[in-house]
Order: sequence, then structure tokens, then C-alpha cells
Amino acid sequence: MAIYRNVSLTFWEDNKVVDEFTPSDKYFLLYLLTNPHTNLIGCYEVSIKQMSNELGYEKSKVEELLTRMEHVHKIILYAEETKEVLIKNWHKYNWNKSKKLIKPIEKDISKIKNEKLKKYMVSIWYRYRMDTTDTVTVSVTDTVTDTDTDTDISNITSIIEQNFGRTIGSLEVEVVKSWISDNISEELIVYAIKISVCNNACSIKYVDAILQSWKRKGITTVLQAKEDNDNFKNKKVTKNAERDKWENE
Repeated sequence: MAIYRNVSLTFWEDNKVVDEFTPSDKYFLLYLLTNPHTNLIGCYEVSIKQMSNELGYEKSKVEELLTRMEHVHKIILYAEETKEVLIKNWHKYNWNKSKKLIKPIEKDISKIKNEKLKKYMVSIWYRYRMDTTDTVTVSVTDTVTDTDTDTDISNITSIIEQNFGRTIGSLEVEVVKSWISDNISEELIVYAIKISVCNNACSIKYVDAILQSWKRKGITTVLQAKEDNDNFKNKKVTKNAERDKWENE
């Protein structure tokens, strides 16, 4: 049976790709998205030698491109010791709400050898299940919570950049650090980011204002935050209805 990999047509219109990617960058990223080693979760094993043979590039060129993708464009993670690559935004285009995917995805996650990559993937899967199911169960032995603050910051900044469509600055990173210092959970931060995107207000200041408002109200969970957001939207609808009624009298 033929296997297909999804590549969004927006790839060619993405500002980051258009403005920052060289022709070699584009070719290499398309390879990472579609090569025969890819799997359901976008975290798979492939050696530099294999990439060199399949791309027709010298090993030094592959190493250079891996470095650019990971440290310049910040769209992958590569573990050289286990020869595993993780594509950060893979789930956005290759996962769906089908219950048939749950077991295969969890099985693929459990096979990841590198601990850093596994924790990163588990955190993505946890957030994804939060959005698509009522009950969250992650059958992977690794804990979802990562006590390494640097890793937390990296995960959150990556999520922000993916959703905002731009790289955030050093001052904005400091704000992210302040959220972690205040013990605001990653799930709560992600939910605040989603609200900002839905409101077409892709700014760190907007996200910070949401989080500070929840902090003043004693909100510490996503469930509480969703209730607060629903109440806010209901009040807004009621207010608009009253205004329309007044204007039409």
C-alpha cells in the first residue's frame, strides 16, 4: 500500500520560507518531510550517511543543513548519538482527531531513543490530546512535566513562533521566563497563546495580559481558564445585544 506525506501548499507562501530559506534549505526541508524514513509522528531515525546518499549531497553539506534547520530556522531537533530527527511542526499537518491514531502515535513515541526528543514529543502529544479528547491518557512511561527550565522555555518559545509565524526577540523571551518563574503551567500558557491567535492579537504583551488576569483571579488550570474565557465571551455577546437594542430604539 502506498504511503503519502502531507506538505501544505502554504509552504511556498510562508514568510519564513520565502524570506529566510535558501534553495538548498527548501530542498532539504522537503526531504525531511517526505523521505521514506518518516513515520506517523515526525520523529524518526535517519543517519547523516543515509541523508547524504539519498540527497546526493556530501556529508559536510548535510551536517551544515541540519545545523541551519536546528539552530538558525529552529524547526527541527537532531540527536546525532541516536541518529534521530524530530520535526517540530509535523503534527499540525499530519495528525487528526481519529481515535485510530491514538495507539499508533503512542507506540511510535515509546520507540524514540533520545530522552530529550521523547520528552518534547510527549509534551506535544499531551497538549494535542487536551484539545481533541475529554480524557487525557498518555501511555508512555516518561513524565510529561520537564523540570529542566531551559527545555520548558525552548518548548514554549517554539510554540509561540509556530503560532505567531515569526521569531520572538530577546526581551520577549525574558517575559516567557517570567511566566515559568511564576510557576504558570505550560498548558495554561499554550491556551493563552491560542486565545491571542484567535483574537488576531499575536503579541507577547497580549498573552502576558491574559496570564496576569488569570493570576489575579486565582486561575491555575486550563479548565478554569476555559470557563473564564466562556464567561467573558458571553458577557460580550450580552453587552453587544443590549447596545444594538438601545441603538435601534
